[in-house]
Amino acid sequence: MTRPQVTIRHNIDQTKAKRIATNRHVVRQLARGSMFCAKQNIALLGTEEQNSQHETNPGNFTAILRQLVHYDDVLQTHLQSKRTNARHTNQRIQNEIIDVLASSSWTSLKFTKP
Repeated sequence: MTRPQVTIRHNIDQTKAKRIATNRHVVRQLARGSMFCAKQNIALLGTEEQNSQHETNPGNFTAILRQLVHYDDVLQTHLQSKRTNARHTNQRIQNEIIDVLASSSWTSLKFTKP
């Protein structure tokens, strides 16, 4: 029995599809962390001040992600293997996630965004 030849294009497409699925999973988890903070009415960002244990406060969003990585290997790999600017956890990305979630909420309620 002959093995079908796998083309380079097919390999590239498979790699691209896997990367897209991974990125969607990571963004979904980031959105879940943002939604949790919103539902609990807690701030996402921390302070740069020292607390009583001499650790900086990373913020609720970062603390939630640190807990999620114990149960999510994809998210753990993403957060540990990426450069700081490629983790998608900075304030600008958090605000974009909130804007997207708010827009989708307005759309699902059939209202126009104010």
